[in-house]
Amino acid sequence: MADTFLIRWPSLDKQVTCRKIEHNHHIFDWWEDQLPIKALQGHLMAAGWGLYFVSVPLNAPVNWEPRTETMEEICSQKDGRLTFFMGNGLSGGVVAKYGRVTEPMWYPTFCEVIEDDLPTLRDVGAVQWHSALASKQIIIAEFTKGGAL
Repeated sequence: MADTFLIRWPSLDKQVTCRKIEHNHHIFDWWEDQLPIKALQGHLMAAGWGLYFVSVPLNAPVNWEPRTETMEEICSQKDGRLTFFMGNGLSGGVVAKYGRVTEPMWYPTFCEVIEDDLPTLRDVGAVQWHSALASKQIIIAEFTKGGAL
């Protein structure tokens, strides 16, 4: 199993590398088995600065017991952390935190954008925020195997 994967936004000519973190390796490994994935890019609207990938299509249901994951409180998570939300069946949701979040909730995290790529993540966040409020540009994100540390 690899320790990294990429999130690409072809229409923006941007990409970031995500790496495993100290916990929830089973989620990271399961996620990597789902790749490649394309998902509609969204944004948190009331909770703060986070890219929200909604209804992410998955190839296989989760393979662990729900609510056994290590959780982090989203307001105190490092910028760049990715949170996984279990959906019903073969879909889920992911949030990539890139700034202040005010929703005091606990979620399972499984990877983070590498430090050097945080400015790119914030740039994509700014474009998506503008899209949500004004331009209505449809942005597709691609999760692919690869990346290097």
